[in-house]
Amino acid sequence: MAAIQAVPVCYWAAVEYWNTPGEDPLALVGGANTSWQSFVVGVQLGFTLVDCVYLYLHWEGDKLYAMHHVFVILYEGSVVWLGRGAYSVLAFIFFAEVTSPVQQVWFISRRLKKGRPGTERVFNLTSPVYTVLYLLVRSVVGPPILGYITYRAAQDSTLPPAVRAIWVTSFVTGYLGSQAWSLMLAKGFLKHLAKRRAARKGASGAGKGSEAAAPAPGHNAAEGGAARRKRKVRVE
Repeated sequence: MAAIQAVPVCYWAAVEYWNTPGEDPLALVGGANTSWQSFVVGVQLGFTLVDCVYLYLHWEGDKLYAMHHVFVILYEGSVVWLGRGAYSVLAFIFFAEVTSPVQQVWFISRRLKKGRPGTERVFNLTSPVYTVLYLLVRSVVGPPILGYITYRAAQDSTLPPAVRAIWVTSFVTGYLGSQAWSLMLAKGFLKHLAKRRAARKGASGAGKGSEAAAPAPGHNAAEGGAARRKRKVRVE
């Protein structure tokens, strides 16, 4: 569901950016919402609420992810209530969801890989792709752009102080959460690579050991036993 939702939302956000007049469309952080922008934000807010229900029904103790959803609801809800700021939501949606299609394949294959060789192969293929994409988007390209949006929101004196506080707090916690997840993802990927190398090394060592234990070509096990018995007789 997340992958299906991410594709149109990212497309809508990109189209809105390119069709916005002016040299600095990212400066329109606190601008009035258009009807189309309000629709996109409403779709995203609805998806976030559905995701919260799913998290509640399948709670796994991920407090960081739960806190992320709380701030997203406060942020997007204030944008809908105030009728301003949808443009900033579109920018954040793009950077948050553009990796979602690959992420969902990676996430599902990670959950189902045990005892399923085909699913494990999918996981091994998507792991490096997802790791590189996520780090590139969330830790390289995204921070300077989203940091600029945060700066413009903090400087917008036309926004109510409470709304500015909610937005800036949501933005900053979003950055920190993304970097924490980037770190965990990178560590997990390196650990995964180490396990795969160890498994290949173990399989190679086992193969060499079985070759060494096998009798030499042309050597009969029964003949070897007879020879040992003859040597024993000579010693006695």
